[in-house]
Amino acid sequence: MVRIVIAVDVVPGHEAEWEEQWRMLREARSQYAGFRGASLLRDSQQPTRYLSLTEWDGHDDLAQAMRQMNWSWLNRDTTLPWTQGPIRVYDEVVDSVGETPDPEGAHTQ
Repeated sequence: MVRIVIAVDVVPGHEAEWEEQWRMLREARSQYAGFRGASLLRDSQQPTRYLSLTEWDGHDDLAQAMRQMNWSWLNRDTTLPWTQGPIRVYDEVVDSVGETPDPEGAHTQ
């Protein structure tokens, strides 16, 4: 299994727009083989800060979906219209308890 975490700081006042975009993307991802699920978390102390967690069966499934959806924006230092600064992508497992990804971690690039 592969987990990808994306950290996003949203421009104040654009939280609803970001959440709607995330839901549309979640729906699109759900059409691809290997997609297990997704969660969107918002910081209760800083409500413009979000974490998006997605889970995939494996690296190949994730890579195929990224290519087909043209997810060229899913990389470090990308800025989107509703974000403050670049998005941050966490895709390398350093340590894990329970079910773990393949031995090479979750690096997809």
